[in-house]
Amino acid sequence: LKSTSLFPFFLPHSSLRAPIEMRRAAIVAAGRRLSGSLPTASAPLLLSRVASLEARSASPLAAWRSKCLGFAVARPLATAAAAAGVEPQGEPQVLMASAKSNVGKLAGAIAAQIRTHGVAVVSAVGPQASYMVLKATIIADKYLQDTLSGKRLAVVPKKNDITGEEAGGTDTVGLHLHIRPLPEVEPAVQPDIFSSGNTNVGLMAGLMSNMLKKADVVTLGGMGANAVSSALKATIIAQGFMADTLGETSVLAIVPRMNEFDEGGEKRSRMLLACTRTES
Repeated sequence: LKSTSLFPFFLPHSSLRAPIEMRRAAIVAAGRRLSGSLPTASAPLLLSRVASLEARSASPLAAWRSKCLGFAVARPLATAAAAAGVEPQGEPQVLMASAKSNVGKLAGAIAAQIRTHGVAVVSAVGPQASYMVLKATIIADKYLQDTLSGKRLAVVPKKNDITGEEAGGTDTVGLHLHIRPLPEVEPAVQPDIFSSGNTNVGLMAGLMSNMLKKADVVTLGGMGANAVSSALKATIIAQGFMADTLGETSVLAIVPRMNEFDEGGEKRSRMLLACTRTES
């Protein structure tokens, strides 16, 4: 599908804003429906183009988008593309995830940005939104297996301060999750550190930094959004603890995957996060 057929209504005059927004909303909805019938390789590209159209929307459509689609595209972010086997083409957009994000569609948007830019950045506020991003990253990794060539998608979490102007009147703190390919890292079958929603993230970060002095990989395990959120926060804190050894050239990244295990004769599922050093 040619981009020109998706974006025919870019008229600048403010008096035409309302009908333009209605047309864009209709085009976005049509693009979403069409993506479900496209081949796997083509759907992410269409979703990326639809996401670009959404990014041009004013506040009325932004509200519609957040309610109906669960994720959106925000302001451009200047960032260097990782070595993903692609030639970066311009700056990626920051994808925004929420607790109601459609994981499959978010995964398609992430995969499209990785193919185009070599990196994707997703903004999330709250444990459930962050959890959705990691689940989408696992799915996007499967979408990209034909191009990753022995690499896996990893996530570098960074704190993101959001001002009241951006958050509707209240200052808040979220995460920017930078997603990029890394050489494949296999987590341990059993977690080295177990995370829960009420884990002391400072103590977990200290344990992680001590273990990473001797090991290349530390595997965190957790069940549910709150446990995974604790692991992400601990990773950010551990990077601060290790600032002297990491320097300005390295960061901590986590490679997520789902893991099934037996507990009391029942099959249960948890997320394993393999934490390792990588170039910044």
